[in-house]
Amino acid sequence: MSAFLRSKGTKKSQPLCLLLSRDSAMLARGELVTAPSDPSIQVRLTSGDAAAVEAAKIVQVIPTGSGLQPRMARYLLHRDGLLVLEPMREFGSALRENFRMPVDFESYVYPKSGGRAFIRALDLSCGGIAMYTAQPLEVGEVCEVVIPITEEGPLIVDCEILRSMPFNGPIRRYAAKFVDLIHDQEAALREAVFTAQVQSMQGGKQRNTNTNANAK
Repeated sequence: MSAFLRSKGTKKSQPLCLLLSRDSAMLARGELVTAPSDPSIQVRLTSGDAAAVEAAKIVQVIPTGSGLQPRMARYLLHRDGLLVLEPMREFGSALRENFRMPVDFESYVYPKSGGRAFIRALDLSCGGIAMYTAQPLEVGEVCEVVIPITEEGPLIVDCEILRSMPFNGPIRRYAAKFVDLIHDQEAALREAVFTAQVQSMQGGKQRNTNTNANAK
């Protein structure tokens, strides 16, 4: 799904962003009104609390658009429904990829060597996933993993197992990074991570999905 709002008539769509505290607590979500080159950052809030942003003073501005960089900014004022922030510095794309959101869904991985393993996801970022499974997986092994919480339906992406850690009996915890992603897959993952964060902020529960969609 596109990270941009659909435009109505001739109105130009605006990229979305998250506003986080310095310790990555969710504060608000909104539309970026200004261009990256503008001297200030203006955000039209769509959810969250402007007072929380003011209290935080320094916030992380994390755009959902793939061409926009996360930035640190200082709260200036809230006027006519717009938050005005003073940009401080950019983080680079690594922050967006490493921004992990706790999730709780059931799915499957398909090792390239064959077979299928049931998993329960622990957290998700645009760059990888942490998961539990009783199926032994080798560090360095490449698997297909089904991500069932994306807007357009289950997404199948390749991942490489990075770490394996004991958890409980035969169940182990694995950390994996996504590999060979195309642009549409990156966009779908990014939207899933941000949607999970917004649902967490609103007190909603992440959907638990027990799926065998697209099982081979």
